[in-house]
Amino acid sequence: MVIRHLSAGNYICRECNRVKSARYFISETLCKKCAAKRRLIPTNNLVQIPFGPQITEAVLRRLRRKAEATVPRSFRDHIAPLVPPAVMAAATFCAYWLFFKAFSLGAYLLGLLGLVIMFSAVIGAALKEKLIAPRNRVVESTINRLAADRQAQIDAMRQFYSSPEWAVLRRRIVKSFQPVCNVCGRRIRKAFDLTVDHIRPRSKYPELGLDPLNLQILCRSCNSSKGAKPL
Repeated sequence: MVIRHLSAGNYICRECNRVKSARYFISETLCKKCAAKRRLIPTNNLVQIPFGPQITEAVLRRLRRKAEATVPRSFRDHIAPLVPPAVMAAATFCAYWLFFKAFSLGAYLLGLLGLVIMFSAVIGAALKEKLIAPRNRVVESTINRLAADRQAQIDAMRQFYSSPEWAVLRRRIVKSFQPVCNVCGRRIRKAFDLTVDHIRPRSKYPELGLDPLNLQILCRSCNSSKGAKPL
């Protein structure tokens, strides 16, 4: 990426595209306000999966979406949302006919009609839960399996990146190329911001894990946004 100088001491932020003086920038391409937003850490607590590893809430939501998309829905699951309103409508009609048409007991029994509606709502919700319970059990077991597969991928990744072969190859790549991000074109000035990335993700192409032609220099930000993350 080419740094755009509007005038002496003025830059354009690559995040918000606003023109500001150099004193508002932490680097030539990122203003202090956008940098502060990046440092904000959202709430993401750890949760314990039954019979599985601990994962974050964000990962659990991602695994649940994947499990929901994987497990097919049966006829019971399709009619389950219709059960509570159907039970409420049937109970309300029967109570109205019984109290006001058959026996003509009068308006003072409106409270009893409200109780009928309330109990019918509870019964409808219970029937809905009973209908979707089998699929929910399958979804939960699928989440446990996906979490175990994810943990296995993380363990394999840690083993690979802590190997001496990767350490030697990484040093060679860092010495061979200029410290310039291959995506945004920004010159990388700090060592912790320099990463060696697999062009074709190692999780999908493990045979290219130690292929020098499959490696490139990226800044940490571009590597994080590109990455082939576990599930």
